[in-house]
Amino acid sequence: MIEFELKIKVDEFPKIDDKFFVKEKRVLDVYFDTEKYDLIAGGNFLRVRNGDKVNFKLNIGDLSHSYCKETSFLNRDFVKNEDVKQIFKAMAVDYQHNYKSFEEFLKINDLRQLAVIDKLRKTYKIEDIEVSFDDAKDIGKFIEIEKNFPDNFQIDKEKTRKEILEQFKKFALVDKFEFVDIGYVELYLKEHNLEAYNKGLFKE
Repeated sequence: MIEFELKIKVDEFPKIDDKFFVKEKRVLDVYFDTEKYDLIAGGNFLRVRNGDKVNFKLNIGDLSHSYCKETSFLNRDFVKNEDVKQIFKAMAVDYQHNYKSFEEFLKINDLRQLAVIDKLRKTYKIEDIEVSFDDAKDIGKFIEIEKNFPDNFQIDKEKTRKEILEQFKKFALVDKFEFVDIGYVELYLKEHNLEAYNKGLFKE
């Protein structure tokens, strides 16, 4: 699938009807990369969410960082997936695949912790969009609005961004905000690892 994501920064979260509320939880994302930052240099990301879900977010040519191709595995199922080999091939990153666990995969390929993003997330479901109110530690308050499309869908970025923002604003009043065209990991690296930030493909 193609995940289109709109992120806006706010001073305070708007009020939204409780009928759209889905869940509230802490989200801990740990990002990994090579010593030379090969993944983020190509606009690709490898992260582990809450210790049990491995995500690959692959750049498919969008320099605004609004949409990407996402593939996910449960940590315990990681070694069973031949897709991992194809994912690294798509990223043009060499890797060794004689591993028996995700932890061994990281060690063999010298993949190191790049950043830890810790946020309290409230999730809402409105029609066909998912809305997250994220209070990200040491970064700020953000609203993420996500919509999924089939892999072969041709996305008009500006049109889609406008449409899903207007869709959201029918249900929540948002006056003061700013668009954010980089992810939490870039926002974090900009403050805590400028070398990695500067080597990354996506920047403010």
